[in-house]
Amino acid sequence: MADTLLQICQDVAGDIGLQIPTAIVGSSQEEARRLLRSAQRAIRTVGRKHDWQALRGEETITTVASQQAYNLPSDFSYWLPRTHWDRTNYEPMYGPVSPQHWQGVRVQDK
Repeated sequence: MADTLLQICQDVAGDIGLQIPTAIVGSSQEEARRLLRSAQRAIRTVGRKHDWQALRGEETITTVASQQAYNLPSDFSYWLPRTHWDRTNYEPMYGPVSPQHWQGVRVQDK
């Protein structure tokens, strides 16, 4: 089964009596835009409920002294716990931490 997003949305549109779209991504048709939003929601739900190896990625962040925020990749969804590594000191990094813990860390740094 090698259906594309367009084929899947066309099948759904036919099943529920909507006009069958000729495009999904970038379409100005309201039905196509609604089908795209529904497909994106379904994909996010399935992605969160299962451990998909193909959805995993690795990113290197070079830290800068006194910088607290960094840009994440556009396809970032969530951290995998216990996968952070300080490659400079060859040590695992612990996290994520709760908002309360993070505020305590910030107070200690000042």
